[in-house]
Amino acid sequence: MGKKTIVATIIIFAFLISTVAGIQPVKAAKANPHSPNSSLQNINNNSSQVQPDVLPSDTQFNVAGPETRFEVKIVYAYAGVYSPTMEHASAVVLNFTRLASVQNLAFDAEIEFYTINITTNTGVSENYCHFVGTNFKQSFSGTELSYLSQHITFLAAFFNTPGFTGDFRFNWTQNTSFLTISIGSVQSISGGGGASTSGSDGLWRAGVPTNISVAVHRVGYATMSNGSVSLYKDPTDNLAKDIEQLSNYGNGFLYNNLVATEKLSQTDLFHPSSPNPSSNVSPSPSITPTQTATPTQSS
Repeated sequence: MGKKTIVATIIIFAFLISTVAGIQPVKAAKANPHSPNSSLQNINNNSSQVQPDVLPSDTQFNVAGPETRFEVKIVYAYAGVYSPTMEHASAVVLNFTRLASVQNLAFDAEIEFYTINITTNTGVSENYCHFVGTNFKQSFSGTELSYLSQHITFLAAFFNTPGFTGDFRFNWTQNTSFLTISIGSVQSISGGGGASTSGSDGLWRAGVPTNISVAVHRVGYATMSNGSVSLYKDPTDNLAKDIEQLSNYGNGFLYNNLVATEKLSQTDLFHPSSPNPSSNVSPSPSITPTQTATPTQSS
């Protein structure tokens, strides 16, 4: 059998998207890891917001160490007027790289949980959550992923997030990268997932900002070994994995390390990495389709 790359976007519990065979989205049932009859079920509603489960009272968290299997970089961010609705919206594109392992890992799979914080000088902010993960055991199954995905909802509950998005890639090759598509309020405003933020006017709701920045922090992770899941949380004062300042661009703000400058005028500034942002099918196997839940906002 040829080499197969499978990308999983977890919406509710788990979406597995194969970039080889048909690219058919499926939903993983909430499964008992010890049940041999656990299976994946087809789902057509791919715009559902992921809601965290109630955190079990006996959940134990370990203190996370500094090691990581993934590198994250902000490659693009834009905030401005979304012309179809004339509302202000945000969009952030991240690049994730699977780092080379320096030692044999003692677990079968791992998922790391990140927050994306968009802040303004007016005090308004938007907060999003995204996770990435992969397996290290070649025989890691969809049933095991289904069970592991349940614990992602526990992480979301622990970090008090209203929703989250994520990508799980089976057999992710070391030193290879992929882009998320736009993470931000544009997804909910444009109908790409989650409840509408219509009427809030986004990052402009406390007045016109003069400064906008984006920061990404890892806040925790989950590992799975022999059917058992362990949860870890990072220190609350951990440094950002990446932080970027947006610059004035037209009537909005832009950070761009993705699109050639001469092509910006022909680019959909809210969806720079996908020619068809409403589609769940990636334009190429290197781009992972993503949907963004409603952000938490503060002012």
